[in-house]
Amino acid sequence: MKFIPTFLLTSFFLSLAPGAFLRAAQVSPSIAEAPLQETLSAGTEYAFAFHVRGVEKAALINNKEWHYFEKSGEAFTQKITLKPGTLTLNIECSRNGTNSFRRALSYTVK
Repeated sequence: MKFIPTFLLTSFFLSLAPGAFLRAAQVSPSIAEAPLQETLSAGTEYAFAFHVRGVEKAALINNKEWHYFEKSGEAFTQKITLKPGTLTLNIECSRNGTNSFRRALSYTVK
């Protein structure tokens, strides 16, 4: 199933604190693949894919375990088999000359 809920990442980028800089905020990022539900099943493999300009790194964090996205041009893809706990999709952005990861999506894994 493919969908493009651009509001998810767009609202994240546009809500960054004052002084934050991310060129992607000037474009409309799109999610090509991601779970729609808030609660995901442990032991199940999920696929994530999105396109955005101006971002070099993105990662899924499942219970403090980092899984970096594969990047090809503006496309980011990752598959992950989940462990119970939490899962977040995080995107690296620059603020005041310092790079840091910001949470874009959050899930509960049971």
